[in-house]
Amino acid sequence: MSGRQLPIILALGTTQTLAWASSYYLPAILADPIARDLGVSSNWIFAAFSASLVISALLGPRVGRQIDLVGGRQVLSISNLTLAAGLALLGFTYSIPVLVLAWLLLGIGMGFGLYDAAFGALGRIYGNAARGVQTGLYAGPHVNNYKFNLGEIGYDWRLGSQGKPGLAGIGVWGQTGQLLTPNLTFENGATGFYAFANQHLWYRHPGKDPSGVIAYAQYGYTNSKSAEMTQHVGFGLTGAGLVPGRPADSMGVGVAWSRLNSSPFAGAFFSPNVTSASTALRNSELISQIYYQAVLIQFPWTLVVGTAYTYIPTPGERPDLPAAHALTVQVGALF
Repeated sequence: MSGRQLPIILALGTTQTLAWASSYYLPAILADPIARDLGVSSNWIFAAFSASLVISALLGPRVGRQIDLVGGRQVLSISNLTLAAGLALLGFTYSIPVLVLAWLLLGIGMGFGLYDAAFGALGRIYGNAARGVQTGLYAGPHVNNYKFNLGEIGYDWRLGSQGKPGLAGIGVWGQTGQLLTPNLTFENGATGFYAFANQHLWYRHPGKDPSGVIAYAQYGYTNSKSAEMTQHVGFGLTGAGLVPGRPADSMGVGVAWSRLNSSPFAGAFFSPNVTSASTALRNSELISQIYYQAVLIQFPWTLVVGTAYTYIPTPGERPDLPAAHALTVQVGALF
């Protein structure tokens, strides 16, 4: 990195940090307060934010051509003005239409001023030498051919007069590359999907704190022959602040069932150190657990002690293994 490039890198890095903080990352902090002030669901805020991301993506090619024509200084300056206007309008928002208009302006500002535009400006200044300026490295990172891709969508809601929160989502994933199976053959990649949900069932002190009982459920599936588990179902209950005088403590109980790889050699492949006459996995495994976590110290640092009892009636590592019991104690400190 030359001394001539350092001022540009510092200036661009600083302005990019401010631009991302005042646009893309705003909903993470302000979505709930804005929704509360407007008296609407936070889904409206995230819907407007999603629309702004679409606008930003659609503007990308045009912004790149404009940078090629006139350079990055004018385009990035317009971005700053547009983001400022969007933030000002967001501050005066009093209804959903004004909220949407504010996020549309922010979307235009993001299209004109975030990574794509910034890197495009560096490319016009430095040409092929811009790669090191963008990353701070002149020997760029290398990624092999094995990639894990993930896509997920979710929805949240509130139930009843107490507004008990709930959440559900589904996702799909894909793993590329040649994956070794227990039969010592290769499969070309793997795919799967999953779903999850949770719901606050009961408040111990409605309107005062979140203590109460939460239910959750999860499901996953893959047809991969290289995976140890091909199907999974889990559900349980979590209690927070249920013990009198212990508002920060939590407890829970859960059950999980998994269908395992059916290859006759899967046991030896995934768990080679288990002593058994069989080389296969059991068809399925069932696990149940109960736990209690106590917060002993909360300030100036947090000390947590958790204990759990786990019962596995059908250990999956081999078909002939007896039931297993485990008692664990964990101590954690957060500073």
